[in-house]
Amino acid sequence: MKTLVLSILIVTMACISRAQDYIGSFEFDGHERKYEVYLPQDFQAKMPLIVSIHGITENVYWYKTYTEMHEVADTLGYVIVYPQGIGNSWNAGMIHPDRYFPDTDDVGFISALIDTMKTKWDIDLSRVYCCGFSLGGIMSFRMAGECGHRLAAIASVSGPLCGLADTWQPIRPMPVLYMHGTRDNHIPYTGQGDRWSAQNTINYWLENNQCTAQADTFSFPNIVPGDGCTIQKISYTSCSGESEVIHYKGINMGHSWPSSQTTFGSEGYKNLDINANIEIMHFFNRFENPLVNMAYSKSLEVYPFNIQTPSDTITVRAEVNNPENHTVDVYAFIHDEQFTFEDSIRLFDDGLHEDGDSSDNIYGNKKLTTGYPEGVYEADLVTYDSTFNISYDHHIPERFIKIGPVSFDNYTFDTDDTIPYPGDDLKIWFTLKNESTTATAVDIKVKLTCPDPLVAVPWYLITTEDIPAGESSVSEVDARIRISEDCPGNTDIPIIMDISSFDHVCWIDTFLFHVYGDTVQDITNPEKIRDSVTRIYPNPTENIINIEMYNIGGRGVEMEIVSLSGQIMFKGVMEGTTYQTDLFKLQKGIYFLTIISEDFVTTRKIIKL
Repeated sequence: MKTLVLSILIVTMACISRAQDYIGSFEFDGHERKYEVYLPQDFQAKMPLIVSIHGITENVYWYKTYTEMHEVADTLGYVIVYPQGIGNSWNAGMIHPDRYFPDTDDVGFISALIDTMKTKWDIDLSRVYCCGFSLGGIMSFRMAGECGHRLAAIASVSGPLCGLADTWQPIRPMPVLYMHGTRDNHIPYTGQGDRWSAQNTINYWLENNQCTAQADTFSFPNIVPGDGCTIQKISYTSCSGESEVIHYKGINMGHSWPSSQTTFGSEGYKNLDINANIEIMHFFNRFENPLVNMAYSKSLEVYPFNIQTPSDTITVRAEVNNPENHTVDVYAFIHDEQFTFEDSIRLFDDGLHEDGDSSDNIYGNKKLTTGYPEGVYEADLVTYDSTFNISYDHHIPERFIKIGPVSFDNYTFDTDDTIPYPGDDLKIWFTLKNESTTATAVDIKVKLTCPDPLVAVPWYLITTEDIPAGESSVSEVDARIRISEDCPGNTDIPIIMDISSFDHVCWIDTFLFHVYGDTVQDITNPEKIRDSVTRIYPNPTENIINIEMYNIGGRGVEMEIVSLSGQIMFKGVMEGTTYQTDLFKLQKGIYFLTIISEDFVTTRKIIKL
């Protein structure tokens, strides 16, 4: 609370005479994302901002100490924000991510961080820059490739392009400063794996910026001979859009930040002839962002995540940033994973298309999915700003599926003891079935819970293999069922299964775990007891349900229908082998049909549509 109050005071003050550091965080994409802010001496509103990004395995504290960027920021008048990567890493676009958190939306996080800096410290949005070291430099390049409308210029030290860079379509010519040592033993100057060579990185930006091949080369004086390396500055200044590409080639330099006074064991030679911070900030100081007022999409949402019936509709909504109310067209393009099916939908901001209020910059529309084949889909969003005559592709597509349903199929015991009693602690394997006709259910996880406090399910999240259409798959680990000694015998305990795909709960199913007691007859053959109920149909049902039984000896059998909460909704008596009842008074949902005779008690799940 104290930090929040201080932050508000800073925004309202005209000037701060001494430098200050602040630590902050906010929730983004389901994660708490942290950052640190450095405010220079004589801070005031409308100052330029540098987003400075640490490398892999590093944290903000180490990175600030290593680069010492704040010392130059004081002199040249920059606000610096240091974002903290999840697990000290970044999703920088690696093809083979390993430790690089491929599902983390770090581009969206840094864009949201820029908005936070505007809200709290009123930075100048036309002078926002991005730089980083090693993986942080690679992440800076990804920001330029996918979020270039928010940046005036970028810089990278010891971090080339990599991985998915050849799929980017940068929105404009981008001023680029790139430092790299020829003896970098972490990220070789000549490239390695999906990490591009320094020359290919330069060529990419020369082509994007439409630069001429003519370059000016300047060798800095070797004023510190003992550092073991020198610097060449190779400048391409004849580029479109007032952009430039500047390459600082560190001859014999290792994986290091020139001028840093801190060392780490494997950095190699570090150049002390130049100060990397001064070079970067002087470079940044020449550029402003011409697209600062461009309209662009900030978020994309598609729901429901899973399409259940051919007549289902999907709703697409997008939040658009449009500070000057430009004329904007917004489209969602929908395709399956193989691009064998494609569709499109135009979104509106008129208050009539599931878009909230008119002119609130929330765009939306609905689409029938009749004719969509089974499979996994992506929705890509394109925003067209007619003032700039530029289309912006939202950098993270939204996924949804038309698969299943995936439902509980069966369970088997993992022990020789297959008859549960009160007080038992048992393990079971369960199987799920994919009811699709053509599509494989992928990335399936199951969360198990039990509403009955007398039964515990400690293993609450279980993964399974992908399930082909029409087939079943056994859980990858067993589930533990712990039955309290106070649990009454001859009862069926509901176990609820939340079944998810791609971390979205798509299906909810229930299976019944029967706990036996001393009053059960013919207990040596539990399957005979369960098979006394031969058919319950139709199930699911809209109203009428039929029950067929055998092996009841013509005696009266009681029937109860119970809700998930345990409330008895209906009672009846069966005199013969068939029975029919109307469930029209029940709300839609899951219920339990319990059959009670002199010989047994059994329960089956029924679903009211």
